[in-house]
Amino acid sequence: MTPDWGRINQSFVITGNFPLDLEKIKVYFADREAVLVNSDGRDLYGLVPK
Repeated sequence: MTPDWGRINQSFVITGNFPLDLEKIKVYFADREAVLVNSDGRDLYGLVPK
């Protein structure tokens, strides 16, 4: 995951093996769900939640 720290609404990228359908993916920072923007199958793009 990059970056390894962040602020509210800062973008992040997680590299792995992800489905293209964002409805099937959930990412949490503590107890807050992140806003997911895109997945190309290899990288997952999102925004750090409040």
